[in-house]
Amino acid sequence: MHGITDTRKSLNAESKVYLVGGGIASLACAVYLIRDSHIQGKNIYLLEESDRIGGCLDAQGSAENGYTMRGGRMFSEEAYRCTFDLLSFIPSLSDAKKSVKDEIFEYNKKIKSKSTCRLVENGKKVAITSLGLNKP
Repeated sequence: MHGITDTRKSLNAESKVYLVGGGIASLACAVYLIRDSHIQGKNIYLLEESDRIGGCLDAQGSAENGYTMRGGRMFSEEAYRCTFDLLSFIPSLSDAKKSVKDEIFEYNKKIKSKSTCRLVENGKKVAITSLGLNKP
């Protein structure tokens, strides 16, 4: 393939990599660069215009006021195999013997979640029948 470079041959542990955007794609790319290309994390730069890394996965809030996450999903489904693969080799910050995937699975066993609505505004359910959705 003309014009395509095999990065495994051109990168080394000291290479500097610049990723545009701080969303899940760049975060995943950084993880794979560390694991597969042995790039040092300190040499990976995320260029993000907002003040927060995570893109639509920018959870925030508190137990008192509730939490929000623009791209929030329930991580209890098998549909997230690629995400779980990624999280399976990221070590836990609290226990070196566990991965982030392990922590999520443990949490899901302890805390059973159930979505009871599709849209919330100012802490209240928003009717969505106008969109053709008939369940809360």
